[in-house]
Amino acid sequence: VNEAINVVYPILDDLRRQGVIKAVGVGVNYVKTAISVIKDTDLNIALLAGRYTLLDQSSQDELYPLALKKNVSIVAAGVMNSGILVDPKPGAHYDYEPAKNELVNRALAIKEKLSEFKIPLTAAALQFPLRHKAVTTVLVGAATADGAGDLAGQPVVDEIKEAAIAAAHQHHQLGGQAVAEQRQHRGVGMQHRPAGAALPVWEQSTPVASAMPAASSLPRANTSSSTKRARSRPTVVLC
Repeated sequence: VNEAINVVYPILDDLRRQGVIKAVGVGVNYVKTAISVIKDTDLNIALLAGRYTLLDQSSQDELYPLALKKNVSIVAAGVMNSGILVDPKPGAHYDYEPAKNELVNRALAIKEKLSEFKIPLTAAALQFPLRHKAVTTVLVGAATADGAGDLAGQPVVDEIKEAAIAAAHQHHQLGGQAVAEQRQHRGVGMQHRPAGAALPVWEQSTPVASAMPAASSLPRANTSSSTKRARSRPTVVLC
């Protein structure tokens, strides 16, 4: 990370000033890394995989506010968390390895709640990140042509159905200790937490009420900014 900030970035910044390139960005899986780079550089864009999904919102408390403050457009990738939000079942993968049973059960619970409103889990997972105003693009990929077709054919969730997405997320996601444990098992991006300190909201194990919020109260994607660079229109990119 230090080499990227102190050696690579100055070269790219100079190329941008010369007009050779139009933008400078970073692509990572880990919140802590993204925060370090954004704090110490002047990026246009940051791609972060798997950290703002129906199962994991570890980017929202510090990274996304920082991105908004510095006008860095966020590309949310890995929104299916390695496949568990496509087909949650025993053996499904989360962050590139078999998911813990608790994670599978939570994904299944979200899927069941969404089914009450006739919302496919995959459609909700695709569109959930765009609810945050820091996110300008959702990037997804597929291993096969059929998989790409399935993703492209997901229905657009209208404002009324967004409330159902929020309710499903709110009711089931906060049992997120398994997310933290699985990331810690892999040594992934865990910030040091003093003994006895409160868990951040996405890692708390206490369930919350499942009352459905009004659609008008949900965060909406921000499509414009008066700061130094115009923010992109929210999009979903399939590759």
